[in-house]
Amino acid sequence: MDSKHNDSSFHNLLSGEDSVDPVFCDLVRVLDFVVMEPNDGTQFRILGQIPHWFAGIVEKSADSGPFIILEELYHFAEGFIPLAESLWAEKQDGTLKSGPWTETDSVGNERHLELCAISLNGRKILLLQLLGEAYQEKRNILQSCREQGLDYEILFKTQQALNKAHDLLKTQADQLKELALVDELTGLNNRRGFMTLAEQQIKIANRNKSPLTLVYFDLDNFKTINDTLGHAEGDRVLVLAADLLRDTFRQSDILGRMGGDEFVALITDEDNPGQESVSERLEENLNKFNSQSELNYELSTSIGIAVRRPEAPCSLNELLAQSDTAMFEDKTRKKLKRR
Repeated sequence: MDSKHNDSSFHNLLSGEDSVDPVFCDLVRVLDFVVMEPNDGTQFRILGQIPHWFAGIVEKSADSGPFIILEELYHFAEGFIPLAESLWAEKQDGTLKSGPWTETDSVGNERHLELCAISLNGRKILLLQLLGEAYQEKRNILQSCREQGLDYEILFKTQQALNKAHDLLKTQADQLKELALVDELTGLNNRRGFMTLAEQQIKIANRNKSPLTLVYFDLDNFKTINDTLGHAEGDRVLVLAADLLRDTFRQSDILGRMGGDEFVALITDEDNPGQESVSERLEENLNKFNSQSELNYELSTSIGIAVRRPEAPCSLNELLAQSDTAMFEDKTRKKLKRR
């Protein structure tokens, strides 16, 4: 087949009424595929440059310019083209693969090929791919299906269903991984998620010799809210507390719910604010919340703050223990004041 003749035909396709969209043109130029689209009847029009491996195969057939009758060139395509036409008739975006088969080129080399029909934005596209290392794996799967007596259409519908199931399982696995690190109620990091991110931040702080500030706080009288107003109201308060944290700290800070009504925030900026500044910011936002809230009670928190300095590094567990102790001392002071 004359590649120069085909290049000229492709150039004509890029202009006038018969133009193709830019994304499709990029696909043709970048990928080493034979790219085709249905023409009239059984003919397919070749778009773009013809790869060398394909030119070696079609030398066995009469030159037909930019058009080929795929079923005559590849007998394997006879069963696949009707399935591709069914896909295109649905007028919905989707893909369908033929599975691999083998052809011999003009010099006797075996070429392992696969067809892929694509329906995209109303456009009918057929790709012919030269398979590499993936050929044997795909062939083993198809051979196993054939040995079980599956006919052609069932075979490829099964393959499509397996591909969709694989994608679904991957999506679910990603979701489970996210859920394992995120508190479902508040959307903050759960204990595992916080510990994982905080450990990474400590390594960065060690490398940069920068300080870290850990804020540990819990809700005062949370048990009373749960016992008197019910768990639904308790959950609502936890969500409000999480929102309060988001409003108080920056996106670069690591927030987490450690369990129950206990929350933490790791301030990661190298220019760490002082403890008084953090407490004032929390208290200011809490007062603002209470003044605007429609709750029949006010939210109150006990806060503990610990600073990890480069000259006196400590582990994450030690930092948590220090801030937890400071939080307990703050809660005790409040109880003594109320007496």
